[in-house]
Amino acid sequence: MRQRKHFFVLLFVLASSGCSSSNDPSASAADAGASNDASRIDAASQLDAGKNDAAIADSCDPVRQTGCLPGAPKCTLFDDGTNTNTTKAECTAAGTAPVGDPCTRTSESASGIGHDTCAAGAYCSGVGEWSTPPIRHCRKFCGADTECSGGQRCSALVTKKVGACVPTCTLFGGDCGTTMNCSVLVQAVDGVTTLPTCRMPGTVALGAKCAALDECVPDSYCADPQSSGSFTCVALCDDAHPCKSGTCTAVGKLPLGGGYCR
Repeated sequence: MRQRKHFFVLLFVLASSGCSSSNDPSASAADAGASNDASRIDAASQLDAGKNDAAIADSCDPVRQTGCLPGAPKCTLFDDGTNTNTTKAECTAAGTAPVGDPCTRTSESASGIGHDTCAAGAYCSGVGEWSTPPIRHCRKFCGADTECSGGQRCSALVTKKVGACVPTCTLFGGDCGTTMNCSVLVQAVDGVTTLPTCRMPGTVALGAKCAALDECVPDSYCADPQSSGSFTCVALCDDAHPCKSGTCTAVGKLPLGGGYCR
C-alpha cells in the first residue's frame, strides 16, 4: 500500500523520502511503500541543501558503518512515520542479502521504516527500477559518487550526508532496456546534481493527473513544477528533444540542458 507522505523534500522533494512535504502525492513515490529512499525532484527549483542534515543522529554512521555494537551491528536509516522530518541513523540487526541482491523491507510501520533484509552497509531501495509493486535491491550506502562502482551514482537519502549507490540512465536513451524508460529524476547526495533513473512506463497521458512515478507515459514525469499541489504528467526535454508545447526548464545539471516542459 502506498503511503501518501514524503521523507525528504527535494525540489523540491525527497521522493522517496518522506518529509513533511505535501508536494509528493505518491508518498513513497521513490520507493513505493517505503518513505525513506532517494530524493525525488518535483519542482523546477533546486534542493534545499542541508535542510535535513540535522535529522541524522550521531549514534552511528551508515556510510562508514561505525558506532554499532556486535548485538546490533548494522547502522541504517529509520523514519518514525510521523511525517515530521525525524529520520535518524540507528543500529539494528543485520540482514544477510549482499549489495546487488533482491531485498525486502521487514517493517514499513510507523514504528520504524528502514528495517530490511540487506547486510550491513547496504540499504533496500527501488530507485533505478521503479515499479508497482516495487522492485528493490540492496544498494551500498555512500557519501559521494567515488564510493560507487559499476557506473552507479550516489543518490541522496539524506541531503549532503547519506546516499545509496543506484543505477542511472540517459534521458531519451536506450539504457533502461526494453521494459523500462529513463524518466525518474532523483537528487544526488551533493544536493545539486540531478540523476535520471529508470522506471516502468505507465499509460497516463501528458497533462493528466497522476499519483505515482510509474503512471505516466514514457519520457514524461509525474511532477508539480509550479508547486501548486496538483501533480500531472509533464514532458521531459533537452536540447536535442525540444518541447512540443511550453518551454524547457533545465533542472539540476542534467546533460544537454535536460529538464521539464512547462
